[in-house]
Amino acid sequence: MDSSTVSVCEIFGNTIQGEGPQAGQPATFVRLAGCVAPYCDFCDSKYSWEKGKEMTLKEVVEEVDKYPAELVVLTGGEPFAQEGTPRLICALMTQDFKVSVETSGKVPLTVPFGTLVICSPKRYAGEFLVCDSALGAASFYKFVVGNESDYDHAKAFIKKNLKFTIKGFYTITIFVNLDKKKY
Repeated sequence: MDSSTVSVCEIFGNTIQGEGPQAGQPATFVRLAGCVAPYCDFCDSKYSWEKGKEMTLKEVVEEVDKYPAELVVLTGGEPFAQEGTPRLICALMTQDFKVSVETSGKVPLTVPFGTLVICSPKRYAGEFLVCDSALGAASFYKFVVGNESDYDHAKAFIKKNLKFTIKGFYTITIFVNLDKKKY
């Protein structure tokens, strides 16, 4: 596969972005195949770790164009595990789509200007694995929080990385055992 094709698990639309800075906006999702180890044990799309359907950038844009949403969310797996992702972003933006990319930040990013990057770092052995290029490219951060320790680690990560431009951060609570008064 070269940079003029991408491996796609699924394209679905006429839906609503349910989380992060674009929550509530109509969106079309393009789930790209492939991820980067170490894998998240709580992943809700493990099927995306496998090879998807190889599509040309033109085919992806034509499929996305069937849906009415202006917003296209590239997700995975890990979208930047594929070398064709930056060219796909450009192809979509050329057709006047607004593009956001959800990334773990585990791989170096090449991001076309105007792309909204939402970095959702994951902890492995107590540390977040995030490349400096992801830190510099991210517009927002999204953390999976399952307990107080996760929340504390997310806060520490934000504090440590304030040298990079952080417009905001969001948390996704996966358990309801946090003391709401503390947060």
